[in-house]
Amino acid sequence: MTEAHDFEIFDIHQHMGSTGDAHGFVTDTQVSGARIDPAEVACRLEFMDRMRIGRAVAIPGHNYNRAAGAQATHAENEAIARYRDAMPDRFPVAVGIVEPLDQQAAVDELDRIVELGLKGVSFHTEFGGVTIDSPWMMKILERMGELNLVPLIHASNVVLHEALWRLGKVARALPDLQLVALEPFYTFDGLQECFFIADVAPNIIFDTASCSLVDLVIEFARQFGAERVVYGSQYYSQIRRDRWRPSRGTLVLDEIISTDHLSTTEKQLILSDNTKRAFRV
Repeated sequence: MTEAHDFEIFDIHQHMGSTGDAHGFVTDTQVSGARIDPAEVACRLEFMDRMRIGRAVAIPGHNYNRAAGAQATHAENEAIARYRDAMPDRFPVAVGIVEPLDQQAAVDELDRIVELGLKGVSFHTEFGGVTIDSPWMMKILERMGELNLVPLIHASNVVLHEALWRLGKVARALPDLQLVALEPFYTFDGLQECFFIADVAPNIIFDTASCSLVDLVIEFARQFGAERVVYGSQYYSQIRRDRWRPSRGTLVLDEIISTDHLSTTEKQLILSDNTKRAFRV
């Protein structure tokens, strides 16, 4: 049986920031925003080493404090670029964020994202106040295609803003743009729906973060090809090791590595190669 150390692991889904900034309740276990904090960095790298995650895509947290409007978004994109630059061996790729309700300012921010060397944009439309298929989202995504930026779109079916059918609609409208669905396997119903979405929208690849049932994800990879699945841990900033708990990301990784239903080549596609291909690493 293959072990974790036999694989290169490139995590597509790590957030630098808190889950609670925008709601006003950052706990003593988290760091506000994508800033570099020695305790946060140490905790994250220890987590990655324990999981044998060699590299990861750096993504700002979507709950950052937006009181300063577009300037707050500028600051988060600059911060995530600094995070990448501080540890390029562990975070060779970083992606930015834009807020669709900023409308044209969000489209314009894409050019700054390119200037910062960021390779994509992450969307969490639940927090952005729009749906995945809203008009300004479509304008932003069309411009991203022109700039060769990779869209990472949270689509978990947990809220209607982020329904998987909306992502499928976007993918059908922009067939030449590869989309990364973040957390699509979160719910059991969503996991089943992914089989339909994958069939009608071949330009979507699916992240394992928050997966509810790994056996079905493995079957999904067998049916649609391992090149349609990418490993993501959904790790958020932490500064207290004593608060660590076994996460879905940990269990998913263990099950992908240990399964007899995927070949070594298929496992390596999921754990690293698909992410490298998506971001041209």
